[in-house]
Amino acid sequence: MNAHSGWDIDAKVEELLASPAGCTFLVVLQESGAGAADAVRPEISLQAAYVAIDELSIWRADFPEIMKYALMHGQRLRGLARAVIDQPDIDWWFAPVDREAQIWASSRRDTPTPAGFDPPNTQMTNWERSVNKSENALYTCTSFDGKSSFLTAMDISDVHGPNDLTMEFEFPVKQWRLRVDDAARVYEVNSAWDWHGLCANYPARSARDASDPVPSDRAGWGAYPLRLAPQSDVGHNTRTDIDRWLTPDWAAVAEDWDGVHLTLGGLLTAEKVRVVSAAGWSMLRFWDMEQTMWLRWAFDKVERLQDYDAIPLPIEAEFPYADYWKFRDTLGKDYGRAIATYTIDPS
Repeated sequence: MNAHSGWDIDAKVEELLASPAGCTFLVVLQESGAGAADAVRPEISLQAAYVAIDELSIWRADFPEIMKYALMHGQRLRGLARAVIDQPDIDWWFAPVDREAQIWASSRRDTPTPAGFDPPNTQMTNWERSVNKSENALYTCTSFDGKSSFLTAMDISDVHGPNDLTMEFEFPVKQWRLRVDDAARVYEVNSAWDWHGLCANYPARSARDASDPVPSDRAGWGAYPLRLAPQSDVGHNTRTDIDRWLTPDWAAVAEDWDGVHLTLGGLLTAEKVRVVSAAGWSMLRFWDMEQTMWLRWAFDKVERLQDYDAIPLPIEAEFPYADYWKFRDTLGKDYGRAIATYTIDPS
């Protein structure tokens, strides 16, 4: 156990290396020349994390290949993973929601108010079932030394061109600081197990997205890493059993919790990781960044901040495409064989 944290270092390293997001984050760090100490600086962590998540978009034609490449090469970067997790300044990756530093951004100048806040739908929509989110929620990101996941994503969009964010937002970004009431109940997601617990305790049936493998595509579903929860029931087909694919019922969650906070560490260890238990199986996806989803109004102060203009990014965070294409060209499309035979340098 590390003296500066309340979690097991070895366990967190394994969670990071078992996650497509965690492994992609590591290969982006290596490609960018960032060391372990750099990796836990908020401005670099948030940038590398968003680049990693963007590379893992299921809408990419080569998404399965990128994910398998990253998972395989993450094992080669075990030393970097441990050095990052062992940093004394990493606690913020897994910290509870900062009630003084929640930032809400808008494409308009509307001030967030309780009157403009709708409770979760009592009947979940297909969109909610497929993207793991509530349509009516309010979303905030934490400000870390003036940077946040959302603002970092906007800065990256300014450099790399239009994307989903720039369809709704533009510079200067209009933003407010929301102070979270001390009595607000916030569920913390720091791991794939935490997300599974939310799904298992407030279960609703998830739904396929248009880009998901078909139910009979065992190889497609099998591309996603699978973890077994304690006392798991593996008597069903976890690759294809859509009836047991869980997402949270947000109206039920709202009875016990005011918000759900996905930490940066939770994002990097849970994104696209399937967890199975007797309740069924779950997989976090589409949250994209550190954020809190608020299911009810839970704020006692709203403060308008200065508009935010784009600023230069601290590093050139890139995916190692040269090595990725070499990997593909050398081994063709037999990726099962590739995982088994590709030489991994443990250094």
